[in-house]
Amino acid sequence: MTTLSIHELDPAVEQRLRDRAARHGHSVEEEVAHTLAEAFGRTEDEPQNAYDAMRRHFRDLEGAGSGASHTTSCPRGAATRLM
Repeated sequence: MTTLSIHELDPAVEQRLRDRAARHGHSVEEEVAHTLAEAFGRTEDEPQNAYDAMRRHFRDLEGAGSGASHTTSCPRGAATRLM
């Protein structure tokens, strides 16, 4: 595991980090590791949640950007545009 030192950290930021670690029941080191993993643990193009993953999945299936519009019947007979 890598050791990281942060010099000249603003005391207000340090206190907020300590408070956040205490709220989460972590040490400051654990909180920093968790925060960095959240920020840099995935690439920009990976979905951040299930909703984004589903939107991407269906967008890819439908050919995003093709301008095609697909409809399906709703129980009340209304048309619903899908992505």
